[in-house]
Amino acid sequence: MSHPRGHLETRSPGAALSHASGCTVSSKGKVRIRDMTTSRHSCLLCRFIWSGAEAFLGPRLDNFKHIKFEERGEEETGPLRVNLIPRDRFIDTTYKGKLKLQYYVPHDTTAPFSEMGNAQEVGHSGLAASTISLAQSWLKSCVHADNKHHECAVYDDKASQLPARVLDIGAEDHSPVKLHVSAESETGKYVALSHCWGGKTPIMTTGQNFEDHLRDIPEPLPQTFKDAITITRALGLRYLWIDSLCIIQDSPEDWALHAPHMAQVYGKAYVTIAADAANNSSEGFLVTSERAKSASKSFVFSHDNHETIVRVRERGALAYQLPYHSIPETGATNEDQLVPRSKLSTRGWVFQERVLSPRTLHFSEAETGWECQSVISCECSATSTRRKRTTSLLKKALSGMPWTKVIEEYTRLDFTVAEDRLVALSGLAEAQYNVQQDDYFAGLWKRDFKRQLLWHKEDAANRLAIAPTWSWASVTGPVYYDYSASPIHALSDAPTIGQWDVLSVSCTPIGNSVFATCAKDANLLIRGYVIPIRITRAQQILPYPSLWNSDTTAITFDVHRDLTGTHFDGTLSNFTKSAPGQEPVLFMTSHPPHPPQGLILVGDSDATEDGELVGSFQRVAFVSGQPLGMRRSWSDSSSEEEEADLPPIEMWKWRTWEANAKLQKFRIY
Repeated sequence: MSHPRGHLETRSPGAALSHASGCTVSSKGKVRIRDMTTSRHSCLLCRFIWSGAEAFLGPRLDNFKHIKFEERGEEETGPLRVNLIPRDRFIDTTYKGKLKLQYYVPHDTTAPFSEMGNAQEVGHSGLAASTISLAQSWLKSCVHADNKHHECAVYDDKASQLPARVLDIGAEDHSPVKLHVSAESETGKYVALSHCWGGKTPIMTTGQNFEDHLRDIPEPLPQTFKDAITITRALGLRYLWIDSLCIIQDSPEDWALHAPHMAQVYGKAYVTIAADAANNSSEGFLVTSERAKSASKSFVFSHDNHETIVRVRERGALAYQLPYHSIPETGATNEDQLVPRSKLSTRGWVFQERVLSPRTLHFSEAETGWECQSVISCECSATSTRRKRTTSLLKKALSGMPWTKVIEEYTRLDFTVAEDRLVALSGLAEAQYNVQQDDYFAGLWKRDFKRQLLWHKEDAANRLAIAPTWSWASVTGPVYYDYSASPIHALSDAPTIGQWDVLSVSCTPIGNSVFATCAKDANLLIRGYVIPIRITRAQQILPYPSLWNSDTTAITFDVHRDLTGTHFDGTLSNFTKSAPGQEPVLFMTSHPPHPPQGLILVGDSDATEDGELVGSFQRVAFVSGQPLGMRRSWSDSSSEEEEADLPPIEMWKWRTWEANAKLQKFRIY
């Protein structure tokens, strides 16, 4: 909210809200609650805001020192947003530095001031009549592409093919639940469940009970499954897909057959239920204690012979608990990074489920939310992120998010089985292939292959045998790409990844899907510049052996090792202790006048194929030159010449390094 200008002339419903004439409370920035407490007797605005805060907090209001209004866009119609800042951020840690309040009236009530809009009450449970009605409304508008859903395709019942197996929950509330094997090309509406397994799952389909499940899946079902069945029925639908019941869990063959088809399962679902409030299959997601926190408090506001019951509540955190409504960007505050998120949203398998589902109904601990191609919404109807963005970034991942950003976000997530790193993305990769028709190799796309090779690690990692070392899928934990905005490190596409070529990619898939796994001997054949190196104890990299004893050509790099737990762990000087056939080399991936950048490889530089020298290496690190301001001694000359965008070539000692580089073919495994 921007503080209204001028004085309050008309005090009828819908009028502007402003400080009274002579009010000494500031109209900008933070307002001291002590001042507002005094001025509330003569100022309409101060009385209104103070009354709401006092109604919500009672005696705890004494713990807070300031009130701050959030800016409000001209076209906003939702609740008035006010932040209360504690006297001491450690006094009431419940609010993590601030209490975010909403002032509003129900939809059937006229707001007393133009700055305050209407909102819907948050249901006491996920089964509250208001919650189900809202969910039905969201779903109806989306599947018919009505109102704000202009980017959502109209749903055609006949166009949706059922998965190979679904749960038939029957037409009545007490109908038995059974496993249904879909006929070829059988169509219908079905719901997909996105949930956390959370350790041992009480019931699953196995080879032994498969035939029994075709007749009846026995009670008791886990509460999360029960809740999913309840919501499916409330939405008037009959079929439900749950992975642990629709895929035979003790059959590697059945898993290999069905797991790669997640793109179709979630992509063709009528709606996906995201059980954000449940940490495992037993907890359930419809009834939670957190929903009580969304309950509002009321106060009667009187002015000019008008009385209005105004409601105040803590602003819901659903949009924060679901990442990718707003991907953290440069400059994000620590508070932005520390916002709690649902356990479900941190799971690697769930990433593609959210991307691929055309519409997702989220049941968080505090409220129910909606996410589709066109709209983000929730029961509290207004969040601090919605005034900036009304669509889900994740739902746009196939068309609007670079693959490098997809990988950065995806690799931050958790996996129960680390080796699922590729297969858990295979559905999204398959969907991406249908969009761009490009070749896919162990998590990288051919069209942007050279750039996608240049990932790096910031933290310790372990090697995974599911992918070659040149793939991000070969290590655990988050990977990153260089997006530095500094002109020194600005990586425009062509110049910084030129002067080397990927001649061929050998990446034979294991099994039926090229998107899920690849053979252990997958490799790249590259023609590029390779320099034998040694690394000093000062963490400088030197060409070797011709200038080994001189530090005049050393470049101080930022070295991002791919993994720990090998003889490359510890200090970088361990690179000097290479075993036979494990000599380190620098593969130069940039060239003048751009900053030094490359991959440290280890292996056999003298390996041959059919009599031709073709080195054989594995990747162990990504390196990039440190900012020039930190190392002014890099120049090959004493020239102080400066350029607007990039330093002169001499600043990076490229001439000396190029003299030691050898253009050759080599493989990276």
